[in-house]
Parts: sequence; C-alpha cells; structure tokens
Amino acid sequence: MSAQEEIPRIGEELEQARRELRETLTQVNDKVKQTEQKLNPEHLIRERPLVASSIAAALGFVLGGSSQGSTLAALVLGALLANAFWSGSHNSES
Repeated sequence: MSAQEEIPRIGEELEQARRELRETLTQVNDKVKQTEQKLNPEHLIRERPLVASSIAAALGFVLGGSSQGSTLAALVLGALLANAFWSGSHNSES
C-alpha cells in the first residue's frame, strides 16, 4: 500500500478509536454516578435503616461513655441520623 492509500484507512481507524473511547468514557461515568449514589450516606440509611441505627447506637455508646463532649458528639450524630431519615422519607413522598 502506498502512503496515499494508508491515510484514509488510518483516519478511519482513528475515528473508530475515538468512538470507542467516547463509549467507554460514557460507561465509566455512568458507573461512577451509580457508585456515588450507592455510597451516599442517605441512600445507605434508607436502604438499611436497622444497620444504620445500630451503628449510630454503637457510636453513641462509645462516644457517650467518657465525657460531656462525647455526649454532645453522640447527640450531633443522632441529629444527623434523624435528619437523614427525615429527608429520605420526605424525598420519597415527593
């Protein structure tokens, strides 16, 4: 093959590679979005409320046993958990 014949073939191969790269990037972006949604704390709490409340209780027990600052930390964790439950139930009603 001459150089003149190879130029269009190489151009076609390059364009095919670009299309495949775009498709791969789209698939990767979709997977990243799905993973972000699955790892979102609100999603985890909505999907597994018993596990989340057990973890919160354990953290509250551990943090609440030593001082007043720890009690405050446990209250803050509880408030965050309650907020996540409330926003999860509020969003599912909409």
